[in-house]
Amino acid sequence: MLLHKEHRGGVAVLLLRTNRLTVEDAADLKSRLAACFAAGHKLQVLDFTAVQFVDSSGLGALISSLKLVSTEGEIAVCSLQGPVRSLFKLTRMDRVFRIFENADDAVAALEGLTGKQEAGSNDAPQD
Repeated sequence: MLLHKEHRGGVAVLLLRTNRLTVEDAADLKSRLAACFAAGHKLQVLDFTAVQFVDSSGLGALISSLKLVSTEGEIAVCSLQGPVRSLFKLTRMDRVFRIFENADDAVAALEGLTGKQEAGSNDAPQD
């Protein structure tokens, strides 16, 4: 799987460069997200701009990654295309992941979490 990583402040933005997130890519995605987290990037945004299809293995990799960061970080998703957005709603993943229209909005929201965590609040802002 092609994955482009960039850092915006304290947030890692990971652009998925594939049109299909399937069983062939799921393990790779999961290991890359885990490595990113282990490297200290606790706040991550997955940019789905190019992704048109996600299968159950792809969803499983996302859920596993979210469980990994559970209390110490955050994974948000952005730029969901029509079919993928529908899948997230159908599977109720839109209630599990914070979803944003674009990477800029996601980064701004996650950077806001850093300030709240430093101030002692664990409440994440709601979309």
